[in-house]
Order: sequence, then structure tokens, then C-alpha cells
Amino acid sequence: MSLFASICKTSLSKCSSALLEMWDSYFHEQHQMKSYSVERAMSLAWDRAIAKPGIPFRRAVVGFNCNVDVIVSGTQIIENLNTTCEKGKDHENLDSLSDLHETFVHFFQRGAPAERYMSSESTFETVVRQVESAIPRAQYHIGGNAALMAERIASGFPSTEVSKE
Repeated sequence: MSLFASICKTSLSKCSSALLEMWDSYFHEQHQMKSYSVERAMSLAWDRAIAKPGIPFRRAVVGFNCNVDVIVSGTQIIENLNTTCEKGKDHENLDSLSDLHETFVHFFQRGAPAERYMSSESTFETVVRQVESAIPRAQYHIGGNAALMAERIASGFPSTEVSKE
């Protein structure tokens, strides 16, 4: 074997050994992360991503919200819920299917969007069940302002990196 072939073989061996170590490390970390609870995995991910600030501070405000929005035909849902409504009315909180119907009509007549809190858990569950069973083509999207902003930034500015300053 020539000296050149020997050097190439040694270099290739070292390179493949390094790649195997990196590969093993990656899969070990992935396996380890799967064994953690969601909360623990999230905490570890935040620990890796967040750097200690250079300037000390005394107060911090942290907010995060997200949910899953389901996109369906509002008129179809109202029809399927089998409610009646004399006229539209804006309810700050939705306590019943009638409140939902009246509020829907109020904003639908104006062509305006609205978000309202549904205070009755049983009414909320009724609406969700109706959406899931009666509307086969429902679309699900990430919701919540923080999640929507993050998604918009990520899709609109793919080369943008969030700074850890």
C-alpha cells in the first residue's frame, strides 16, 4: 500500500469515526428527550436557547399563548346547532348556544370578525363536538397571538434568527 493510500485510509477512518460519534450523540440525545415529560423537554430546550443577559434587570414580563383554531363555515355550524334567533346581539360572554347565535348574527351582518369568551364549558364542548362530527373538511391552524406572530415571522422571514441578547 502506498503512503498516500495509507494516509487517505487513516483520514477516512478518523472522519467516519467522528461522524459515527456525532450520529450516536444526536440519536442518544433524541432518545433521551423522548423519555422526558413534555414539560422537562421544553425546559431543557429553553435552557439551551436562552442566554443570561449581560445587563442585570429587576423585572421581567413574560407572556405566551397559543391554541388550535378550527376553521369552518360559521353559517353551517349555526344551522347544525339548531338554534333560533330573533335578532343579532353582541354578548361579551357566551353562556349558551342562543348567545352564540345572536353574537354570530350581530357580527355577520356587519361583516366583522369577533372573538368572545365562552363561559359555559358544556356549551363549548357541544360546539366542539358539532364541529368535529358535522364538518369533515374542518381546517386546523395554530392560534393565539404569540404563536401566530412566531409563525408569521418564521414563514415570512426564513433567514431571520431570534437574537439571545
